[in-house]
Amino acid sequence: MDVEVVQQDPVFRALDTMSDAMTVFNRNGALIYFNNSLLKLYGFTGDQVRLGMLFADLLELVEAQEAPQATGAAEGGGTSQMPYPDFSDRKDWEFEIPLADGRWVRCAGSWTEEELLICFQKDITAQVLEDRERNRLHALYRAAFDANNHLGSITVLETGKFIDVNDGWCQKSGYRREEAIGKTALELNIWASPAERERLVAALQATSKLDHFPMVMRTRQGELRNIVLNTEVISVGGVRCLFLSAIDVTDSLEMRRAFEITENRVRAIFDNAPIGMALYNQALSRVVVANDEYYRVLGRSPAELEHLGWRGITHPDDLVRDGTYYDRLIRAEIPGYETEKRFVHPDGAVVWVNVSVVGIEPGKDGMFTHHLVMVTDITEKKKTAVALEAVQDRLRDFTSVSADWYWEIDHEGRLAYLSIQDSEGGETQPEQYAGQDVFEILQRQSDDQESLQLYSEKVANREAFRDLSHFRIDPQTGQKQWIRTSGKPFYDSQGGYLGFRGSATDVTEQVELEEKLIQAQKMEAVGQLTGGIAHDFNNLLAVIQGNAEIVRENLEQGGEVSLAQVDTIIRAVMRGAELTQSMLAFSRKQNLRPRAFDVRPCIEGMAVILRRVLGEAVEVKTAFDDGLWDCLADQGKVENALLNLSINARDAMPEGGVLTLEARNAVLDNGDAARLRDLKPGDYVVLTVRDTGVGMTPEQLEHVFEPFYTTKEIGKGTGLGLSMVYGFARQSGGHVAIDSVPGRGTVVRLYLPVATPSA
Repeated sequence: MDVEVVQQDPVFRALDTMSDAMTVFNRNGALIYFNNSLLKLYGFTGDQVRLGMLFADLLELVEAQEAPQATGAAEGGGTSQMPYPDFSDRKDWEFEIPLADGRWVRCAGSWTEEELLICFQKDITAQVLEDRERNRLHALYRAAFDANNHLGSITVLETGKFIDVNDGWCQKSGYRREEAIGKTALELNIWASPAERERLVAALQATSKLDHFPMVMRTRQGELRNIVLNTEVISVGGVRCLFLSAIDVTDSLEMRRAFEITENRVRAIFDNAPIGMALYNQALSRVVVANDEYYRVLGRSPAELEHLGWRGITHPDDLVRDGTYYDRLIRAEIPGYETEKRFVHPDGAVVWVNVSVVGIEPGKDGMFTHHLVMVTDITEKKKTAVALEAVQDRLRDFTSVSADWYWEIDHEGRLAYLSIQDSEGGETQPEQYAGQDVFEILQRQSDDQESLQLYSEKVANREAFRDLSHFRIDPQTGQKQWIRTSGKPFYDSQGGYLGFRGSATDVTEQVELEEKLIQAQKMEAVGQLTGGIAHDFNNLLAVIQGNAEIVRENLEQGGEVSLAQVDTIIRAVMRGAELTQSMLAFSRKQNLRPRAFDVRPCIEGMAVILRRVLGEAVEVKTAFDDGLWDCLADQGKVENALLNLSINARDAMPEGGVLTLEARNAVLDNGDAARLRDLKPGDYVVLTVRDTGVGMTPEQLEHVFEPFYTTKEIGKGTGLGLSMVYGFARQSGGHVAIDSVPGRGTVVRLYLPVATPSA
């Protein structure tokens, strides 16, 4: 379509009267039509705009009309910042441009099927200004709406749908604004329960203006919050809406509840305190409030106390001292005081109390307006203190005359207390030992490492022990001193371990006497065995003498000496030496100590000797468990005990019989230990000496362990053998049991603790 066709077209001629500017470009970008409104809109002249000019040229004229902010002139000029279309794109377009005179123009272009670009330009200044004002007002509203820290929302009254919510609402509810707009509170599950929502609806039906109406809302996270809301019906664009403003009072309610709880607790503590408490008005010297315990301790009713005052019921001997403290408190010279005093009850009874007075609420002059009095009845405490002092005096007297030492170590093994008797019988506390590790002290004074190790294990395992012995070197005399100690752990009321307490006794004389007695018993046993040993030696000497004479005759006659003869002499000498060493081992005086050892070789060696000395009339047998445990005892005393028991068995079989030595493992449960009395459940090695002799009656069995009791003829026994065996077993942590039937024999069982208990 060319210019002439457009100018003759009645439609285009009608467009000349349009208020909007219009231009038409052909496919080549040449202007083929424009109306007069274009010239008016931009202030162009007919010389500037002419048919046939190119699209880009007209666009350049329009660009020249732009406001400085659109072209960048404010920063010194430059190309336009507006989104002008590219004619070659053949795309529809629309944009707005600001003109330099302040007007705004909307430009729109559309391509037809005939490839004509029809453009319209319209002055939209009034619309832009109106939009700006509307945006400004909306921004003010938005700022005011969001600046309020209350929960603000606007809903359509008829539908209940949200049309706006503020930032405070979003923060408290947990929903974003775009999530809430267009939905109802019911859809968002805002209210805590259906009943809560129905309560609000009923209130709004009664009046649309609610003031401080309490509600409970639910956040998006499910948290319940207490709110107080106000409502107002407003019109938004002619639509009746409900404006809601709410305050979150959850924290304040919780603080109020916490304060009430605290106040109630304080009041409950005050009323039910185990001590008397009273608040005094200092100016009036009157009780403002007091609990029942206060009146009970003072022994007065509120009316009596108000009439008499605290001075009127104070013991006369305490009045001056207590009054001095109180006067200093009144003058604010001291913040408070604590003392012990006596009150006199109406019946004349005297009550001891601990009084603590604290000044509170100082006034402008610095003087206290009130003071708090706390009284505790310590009458029984005073009586207990007097009784305790008497007990302590009694204990000091007991320890001063006791031959024992009393000691205490703390939970770390440090010596906390030690009573030692001096040469005059008085109790002393050696300061040089206080606070030191008790085992370090013992190690400095003793080489008895096995006993000290046993002590250490008992304390470490918190096991009570009784009559454990060790020796030390007396630092003053340099002599060996034997100490027998017993101890047990002690604990606090909560079961917490505090340490050990016990006693110790100097048993040096007793140990020396026991050693002499044991040695005498050994010598007695050796004496009883001498006959059998002498017989063996005679036989050995006969073998030696006979073979020696044969050797001599052969040598005198120039004959040869047989090696078999010499070997016979040597074997006889070795058997004699073996007998001699065995006897020396029994008779030797030694200070043996407990240790772990295998009892089987001990019993087998004992059996060899017994077979030789008891003669053919007594058959000696042995029996052992497989996997026999090691026992923890003094090996020398074990051998001595077996020897004593074997001699007793021989004496009980004057016509001969069977002597059996056994060693077995035994695990005792609670019932077994109870039957044996004073024996702990656990693992033991049991040594049994069994004979087929005359046996003993029940009456005799009742006395067998008593010292100096014997069933033998006068001159044939001391009566100390079994008592010494029993004492050794108990001291070793074991036991001795005897079963006997007249005419059938006797069985003696010696229970000894194992070195390493089984798992």
